Amino acid sequence: MRKRSVYLVAASILVIGLMLLPLAETPTVDTPPEPAQIISLLDALEATDARRRVPFPTGPLAFPTDHGTHTDQSLETWQFAGRVSAGDGRPFGFRLNLYRLRLIAPGASPRPSAWAARHLYWAQLAVTDVRDQTFQLFERYSRDGPSLAGMKPAPLRLVVDDWRIELPQGPTEQASFRLRAGEGPVELDLVLAPVTGVQPLSDAAPSGNAGPQPFRGYRLTRMEARGILAIGAQRHDVGGSGWLEHAWGDIPLPVGQVVWSRFNLQLDDGTDVAIFQLRRRDGSRPPTVTLVLTAPDGKVRAYEDAALSFQALREWRSPVDGTPYPLEWRLTVPTAEMTLDIRPAVQDQEVVGALRYWSGQLRATGQRRGEAVEGWGFADLFGYAATAHRSS
Repeated sequence: MRKRSVYLVAASILVIGLMLLPLAETPTVDTPPEPAQIISLLDALEATDARRRVPFPTGPLAFPTDHGTHTDQSLETWQFAGRVSAGDGRPFGFRLNLYRLRLIAPGASPRPSAWAARHLYWAQLAVTDVRDQTFQLFERYSRDGPSLAGMKPAPLRLVVDDWRIELPQGPTEQASFRLRAGEGPVELDLVLAPVTGVQPLSDAAPSGNAGPQPFRGYRLTRMEARGILAIGAQRHDVGGSGWLEHAWGDIPLPVGQVVWSRFNLQLDDGTDVAIFQLRRRDGSRPPTVTLVLTAPDGKVRAYEDAALSFQALREWRSPVDGTPYPLEWRLTVPTAEMTLDIRPAVQDQEVVGALRYWSGQLRATGQRRGEAVEGWGFADLFGYAATAHRSS
């Protein structure tokens, strides 16, 4: 039970481990990798000193410090996602993810050159156009170094090439973030202001599973999003909602024949929903499901298998090779008086690159305490595709 609650939070950065672990074997890397070089060897980082755990400071999270980088920790991720609409009501989904992997062991002798690689950064920008039923994904890879990637001061910001996340500098956890990234026909420039308070990731553990974790982090489950989204020649003033999840530390990664699915939903009654499902690809064990509900007043409650039903209702097959992904679900939680039907806003939101997985925007409709609710969110479906690269 304890291990499963850890996976609930750890799944958020499973992909960074899969994408970047092999590069930990070469801590002197001085050039950004080509995506085709990145193969999913999960045990690579486990065998290196770079993975060695560094104790966390005691006490609660501290802001603005904990919005920034924790370079003594092996893995770190900032994941922003949201749904915004143009003035005419046209809806879009967006994601901006930034991942950092430490390449040298803690306590190793400092490398004097400013160009010496200490960390590897990977960033993803994705935009879903619901009206036109399109999904576009862009990726950047870089080592740290001048004009390349890292955390920069004044203003405090995370940078991968010309993509950047400007971080809050004030003494409060409620300050706004600014996201700026673009490539090809897509440009994103948004400000995200927290509406709800910080939720430490430890709050996601079901009752009775409390205890020390090998990682730390927090969620901002609801943020007001405003700014500019440009697609081709069309430039939109947009507004809507988003969220952030930021984690760092020694993340336990599920390995082997594992398939996992993660869902984050925002309902129009103010409830935020997180679902995590873990199963074996060969079906030898029943899937395990954990649900976390955050009420409008900020109270968090977790549920496990016996308290809920989560059923896949329909499959979609990838045009790459016919890989089936579940793309419609029904969630029923009797004690929470909630039933939700969850569907994709666009069916083909499959990420095809160094790894393949489905990662896209969702719609949800149903009942909550006798009242109709609807909402939106995102899912990550990992481990379904058998191959890592698009067929030639």
